Amino acid sequence: MGAGTDRGRGDDAVALAAVLFPKLLSYTRNLLLELECAQHVFAARARGLSEGRILMRYVMRPASSQLLALAGVSVSMALGASVPVEAFCDLPGIGQLAWKAALSRDLPVLVNLTVLVTAVTLTANTLGDTVAAVWGGAGE
Repeated sequence: MGAGTDRGRGDDAVALAAVLFPKLLSYTRNLLLELECAQHVFAARARGLSEGRILMRYVMRPASSQLLALAGVSVSMALGASVPVEAFCDLPGIGQLAWKAALSRDLPVLVNLTVLVTAVTLTANTLGDTVAAVWGGAGE
């Protein structure tokens, strides 16, 4: 290991954040703004509830299932975006593993990575549906 091996350890995280965060923040902002304008939020404000209670109970609670589903999708987006970033920057990680497996036609590795991404996405979506069911269908 040379002296320059630790250079760029955070470069892949910065590149992935630059790709993913604008989309995630835009979706989250639009979802929360849409819920802020809902009639039940206006009714809660008319009753004189505090903004913190309104935010947590009447805005975040209905949004939680959609935000958890977004978390599952964002993991698959991050893994997909990590492939070119890690391959181009020659950084070790799941993206480079997928890239090298694709180049060498290593199907078992590709299938296992696909199953991993699918399992994480399904887990987050199931968690979102469970939260919605427990909270009485909030967010539907």
